[in-house]
Amino acid sequence: MKGSIRNRSILTVSTMLALVILSYFAFAVPTQPTAPETLDRRGDSRLDPTNYPAKSLEAEAGNITGVYIFATTQTKTWAGFYGNISGNITLDDAVGNTFYDWEVAEPNGEVYAANDTVSDWSTIRCINFSATPGMTVNYDGGLASTVDNNPLNLSLLENGFGITWNDEDGVNETFNTGTHDGFFVGTINITENSCMTTDTYQDSHSAGDAFQEVLLEVNNSNTVIFSTIIENRDATNETDVRGYNGARHDFQMLVLEDGHDGPEADLTTTYYFYVELD
Repeated sequence: MKGSIRNRSILTVSTMLALVILSYFAFAVPTQPTAPETLDRRGDSRLDPTNYPAKSLEAEAGNITGVYIFATTQTKTWAGFYGNISGNITLDDAVGNTFYDWEVAEPNGEVYAANDTVSDWSTIRCINFSATPGMTVNYDGGLASTVDNNPLNLSLLENGFGITWNDEDGVNETFNTGTHDGFFVGTINITENSCMTTDTYQDSHSAGDAFQEVLLEVNNSNTVIFSTIIENRDATNETDVRGYNGARHDFQMLVLEDGHDGPEADLTTTYYFYVELD
């Protein structure tokens, strides 16, 4: 009997020790988006103005000729990123030692591109275009939050990237719907249809909602986060959908860039990428 009690005591101590160790793994770092281990640039492309040969009309003295012209001009406000994602879901400790991991063949989750580094993801929320100082807005599943004294509203966002209110390719002309799936940013619940949203194209045309992108911000900062939902969010989908160029990939996203003074190489915006796999 004493031996049995002793064995149970040893088992209890061992179990407690195991729980302490597992707790160390589980709580060393809170769940939140992380920077990718690798981020490889695979080439750039932009509209070639010589794609369309010169067109001509004959002018004859005394004639008045009506002309209809359709032309394409490259945006000076937006840049695009697209690509594929691979990775693991892992059980690591605080210094990166791996206890166990699981390969993700078809990833689900989100890709984030922020115009500044993000160290605290606990105040992430949707950008409210009409936010004013002291205004109360709803985010994180409807919880009320008081906007800081310098809210990142539509005016501040556009002014920061050289956009005028009547530009056809402005922010509100681009992120012009509020239809998107719900998702989590760390522990923050971005509820369905709560953020301003856009959807980039498939096969050069708008089609469906495969590449949903929403506008987020970090409270009390001017940090904007372009957030795209990885298209594999459909559990029955085992193949990447076709993107803007007909090729299959996991994500597409638009990001702001002020190119109104020309496409010179020194006029760029740095974006910091983060990934959260479900």
